[in-house]
Amino acid sequence: MYLGTGIPKLFKTKTMATIYLETLIKADIHKVFDLARDIDLHQKSTSKTNEKAIAGRPD
Repeated sequence: MYLGTGIPKLFKTKTMATIYLETLIKADIHKVFDLARDIDLHQKSTSKTNEKAIAGRPD
């Protein structure tokens, strides 16, 4: 259905889509948590994307 503006009614809603992603990791939960917060690991994993960390907590 169109609302007269050429934009489908689907795009006139005020709700945002939700994406649910589940990743299974065979590792100790504490190790995974610590690595998820590791700024050095993050920088290594994004080294080819020119992504820069602007804040972080050094250990």
